[in-house]
Amino acid sequence: MVIGERHLIQDQPSDPARRDGSWLELRWTPAGMEIITDRLGTIPVHWAVRGRTFYFATRLADVARLLPGAVEPDPAAVLTTIFLDHPWGSRTLLRDVHLLPPASRCRILGTGADPVCDRYWLPPVPEVGDPGSVEPWLEAATERLRQAHVRHAADLDPETVAMPVTAGLDSRCNLALHPDLALCARLFHCHDLANVEWPYARRIGRHLRRPIERFDSADDMRHAPGFNPDLGPGDFNIGHWRLVGTARRLAATGSRATVDGFLQDLLFKATFLREQSREQQIQGHLARLRYNAAALGFGPDSPQVRRVEECIREDFPAGDTGLEASQRHYLENRSRRLVYNIVRLNQNYLDVRTPALDHALMDFALALPWQLRKGSWLYRRIIQRLSPELAGIPYDKTGLPLLSPRPRSLGKATARQLRPFLNRVWPGRQFFQPPEGNFARLARHDPLFRATARGTLSGSEWLRAILATDSPEDVLRTPRNMGPQRIDCLGGMLTASRLESATRQSRQAATAVPEASATPSTGHHQGVLP
Repeated sequence: MVIGERHLIQDQPSDPARRDGSWLELRWTPAGMEIITDRLGTIPVHWAVRGRTFYFATRLADVARLLPGAVEPDPAAVLTTIFLDHPWGSRTLLRDVHLLPPASRCRILGTGADPVCDRYWLPPVPEVGDPGSVEPWLEAATERLRQAHVRHAADLDPETVAMPVTAGLDSRCNLALHPDLALCARLFHCHDLANVEWPYARRIGRHLRRPIERFDSADDMRHAPGFNPDLGPGDFNIGHWRLVGTARRLAATGSRATVDGFLQDLLFKATFLREQSREQQIQGHLARLRYNAAALGFGPDSPQVRRVEECIREDFPAGDTGLEASQRHYLENRSRRLVYNIVRLNQNYLDVRTPALDHALMDFALALPWQLRKGSWLYRRIIQRLSPELAGIPYDKTGLPLLSPRPRSLGKATARQLRPFLNRVWPGRQFFQPPEGNFARLARHDPLFRATARGTLSGSEWLRAILATDSPEDVLRTPRNMGPQRIDCLGGMLTASRLESATRQSRQAATAVPEASATPSTGHHQGVLP
């Protein structure tokens, strides 16, 4: 049984390394069950073993409903989510419930043993060296991107498609690759980060001579403390749910599909890759951990910080180079635990096409010389080749056209230099702070958000035990002192407490209707595939 995207499911090759898109395969054999995950593990499989029974589901609350006995939180995973956005490695927010690895064949023997997983694909090691003439690379990369987008989006009806317009590179690239959609599809912008992106999006709309619908994420993020985690896998950080309301409203007003730039940033921009050694990267994550933990009053020697430090050292991938280690870390953690979950949320409402999940494009781009990926050097030139007009519109990160040799505009350079100094002279003045998203602004100022969040946090037994506090809702105290670090922690705390509530409700439902709690398969396996 193969679960996958409708437009790709009919012609997938038998070799999992050559399959495209998001998919999951289940095989039943005389030796037991085999679960095969796609290259990035985009469909999560959470699993646990109790006795001789293997339990699995794509949502954590469903695993909790299936499992006999008590279900408890995993303190290390909860703390990692609070301080570092999401769990790392195979950990989940539930104790003894794990996540199957990506790009793996996992055999379930039905003997009570853990799954035996073998990787069938690993990302190529980034090559460092002189790429030589750029023209052949540019020509090949442009054609690979074009082929992937044709394969994954050619069947879309422009009248039912909604195309995102942002200030970033992925949006421009996709608009340039789909001129028919740029001219005929619905164009929209999700307004979240103050007024940073909207002026650039409007300029793109003027160039295309098309109106752009603006959806304010605050309308839905106001209700974030009460979001249902079952819309995603259960551990997706609520602080990053900003697009879900836009997708819902698009679907409610006639749109059926969209084209998303997921993974194109890693393939061609590689913002999160690091050239430092593995140990230096670990030290960087440890520094961020201690900085965020301090916002909640935890010192570097506290049990909470020490526990997460152990996880970081244990779960950060190995690699022959720092680039290889950071690329694996990004693909196996942030990419699938955070970024792709935005796609998964939107898939509740829209057919979300992700052309970069094309195996040929992925293999080509991941093998590009590092100098071509670094700083989106090649990506900018691809967009220039596809549409010089779109490339000429300033980029929000620099304030300059994509191929400008200057690092940033005079205005952005001045603000970058003066803001830290002015913030030291007049600390806490909002005018001197970097732009922030609606989640942060609502957490500080919106009465409904704050009241709902306070109720959610105050009812969490998990947070009381793990954070060793009687009042986890104190994170909301004194809004003016809620800096970015405390806001980040709030997102993780709400995520854990909402999963706690969903888990409790799920188990109550299972007790009421035990026959509906599991779908048995062969041998000793049980599973739920929502």
